[in-house]
Amino acid sequence: MDALVPLQKDHGLPALEDAGVAPVDSSMDTDASGPGADGGPCGERSAGAGTASSCGVIEMLACSECRGVDECGAGMSNFVPIINCDNCPARVDSHVCEAGRCRPLGAPGALRVRFSISAAATGARSFIAIALNSVAANGDKLRCAELQSSCMLTSNPQLNATNVAFQLFSGPADPSLIYVTTFGGEAGEERIVMLIVTSEASGGGDILGTGCLEGVSVGTNTPTEVAIEVK
Repeated sequence: MDALVPLQKDHGLPALEDAGVAPVDSSMDTDASGPGADGGPCGERSAGAGTASSCGVIEMLACSECRGVDECGAGMSNFVPIINCDNCPARVDSHVCEAGRCRPLGAPGALRVRFSISAAATGARSFIAIALNSVAANGDKLRCAELQSSCMLTSNPQLNATNVAFQLFSGPADPSLIYVTTFGGEAGEERIVMLIVTSEASGGGDILGTGCLEGVSVGTNTPTEVAIEVK
């Protein structure tokens, strides 16, 4: 995979490996409009909405069709670990599980992310780029504060990560530079973009910094441009 190019002039930009987000046939999807986990109508606002959870806040009552992305599409094959990347979350393959309902991935979108790092991440060798849908399998609404602190990112089938990829910096990471990268994710509203900077190649070693942005609208034609500060 090509090394990341610092943005100094208008270079041609290296792209991260895409997750292959594409529409799929939804004819086999089932309806799961029964009661939620606490007996209320699934898909509606939970009585505990707004209460903090490990990855965000409680939002909706989950339906019973799925408890994680590993129960949608082709099952465990829909929960795809990123090979040789110790700090990467798994991505979905063909379906997401949102508030207990499976649905196929929609149209792919593109992101162009500019980012800087803090002095603490000086010398980092690689970073991980993650595109997330904001609704988790259990109905929680993901938030950056929890994603960067209390949320278990790796091996968590409740997260709907539509693209995850790692990339090398072109040299030891430098806090005086602005970096830019492009990668894909499912088009739509209320997406989350997250970056994890690591001490070793391939997203391995110690985590030296994270950056996150909520409420991103990802289009299908022109890449959506966002800026993130990694701290």
